Amino acid sequence: MAALMKPTFLNKLSTLMATISRTNQLRCSCNMRTSILLQSKRTLLSDAYHGDNIWMNRERIVVDMDEMKINLDRAFYDLKEPVMSVELHKFIDNVYDKEELDVAEGYLNSYRHSPVAHHLRPSTVHSWLRLCIELGHHKQALKVLQNKRDYGLFPENFTYNLLLDTFLKADDIKGACDVAIVMMKEETLEDCPLSQLLSLNACHQYFKMGDIPEDERWDIGMTLADASRRVDGILALSYHAIGYAMTGDMNKAIGVLQTVSQDDGSKIAQEALDHIATILQRMEDQNTELLNLYETTTETLATQGKVTGDTLDLLLESEISTRLPDLERKDAEGYTSILETWHGEHMEALEMQRIAELDVEREAKEKRLDELLRATGGIKYWAEKIDEAKQRKAASEVEIEHR
Repeated sequence: MAALMKPTFLNKLSTLMATISRTNQLRCSCNMRTSILLQSKRTLLSDAYHGDNIWMNRERIVVDMDEMKINLDRAFYDLKEPVMSVELHKFIDNVYDKEELDVAEGYLNSYRHSPVAHHLRPSTVHSWLRLCIELGHHKQALKVLQNKRDYGLFPENFTYNLLLDTFLKADDIKGACDVAIVMMKEETLEDCPLSQLLSLNACHQYFKMGDIPEDERWDIGMTLADASRRVDGILALSYHAIGYAMTGDMNKAIGVLQTVSQDDGSKIAQEALDHIATILQRMEDQNTELLNLYETTTETLATQGKVTGDTLDLLLESEISTRLPDLERKDAEGYTSILETWHGEHMEALEMQRIAELDVEREAKEKRLDELLRATGGIKYWAEKIDEAKQRKAASEVEIEHR
């Protein structure tokens, strides 16, 4: 018995050692990435929010990656069979280098076009995007995120925040804005104050880089409008008005200014009014009525003392210093429990898969046994023959009795 168990034990030990080695390599890659990015620009979010240690020490399902790749290649590319979401997750959750990251991207594409695409797990989306971040390929993550048709990745806000902050850390302001735009298009900004603040910061930094191209103005404007929606304060009101103006909806932009004039506790930044005035002047089809309404509204605001000379830079810095720590803490507190919940769901799915496979195997055995009994006579056959003989005998006795 010991001799029979030895190869299995060695195989498990070999897989475990390989996993430890892969984890160490990923950890080294993560540390190197962090060191390089920190040389570029300080991140807004803290190391505690990124939770690298929590991520690296999460519970995972240990797998043989070579064997899994063979099975997934056969299912996705050769047999064109549906792949269970937990099987795809097991592979992605054990990726540790660029080559496997690209392989996983191909699997995500194939899964998207399979009959079970709507079952892609949130944990799988988080794992692949997080691995892109850890391995220093956040641009690849953004490219896939933007292509909903071929990949269909819809992460939760925590993952979005990590990715947006990674672009800021790398001093890629345009990339950070693009992440915020994806959130705006998916309508996930309003439900997350931290995402709103990070997106405001990204778009603000993009403003400072110079004039925004015409084909980007609507997306940036709508992102600003959503990132400041239902948020109190001068900064939010200022960018809410600027955002609508950038989309070309001057009625809404001026409507924000009118709301400020009617609210005793509200103010607007002069810099915001200047931005809106510039946009109005650039409009090809200038509306005299709108221009007059804007001038009247701004005069009213000035008379009421509701225009502040504080710059948007200063207002943003104040907002970040006062609101970010608390928002960050609340958002990060549940990360460990989320990973634990996801792992529990994976184990439950695997157990259900095991039970389903046993049921299929049992049904197949019962079917083969029934076919065998039917073909050879079997117990059931002879039992039926005996019953028939008893019935004939009883009938005969009854017939004799009535003679």
